[in-house]
Amino acid sequence: MSQTDYTRMSAAVYVLSTVTGYVLTSALLLRCPSLLHRRKRETFRSRHISHRGGAGENLENTMEAFK
Repeated sequence: MSQTDYTRMSAAVYVLSTVTGYVLTSALLLRCPSLLHRRKRETFRSRHISHRGGAGENLENTMEAFK
């Protein structure tokens, strides 16, 4: 075999191994996306508290309505 045959063969092996690695990695990440992305922990934090109070007694969402 000549030098060009070895060069072509090594290029083909490189391309084949790269494509195979890409396909296997893609299949793995499609099956198990949590390996790459973890779900965010959603915590409930209330920053606004409303109380309607007695609509006939006080205005809504005022300090008097809370009392």
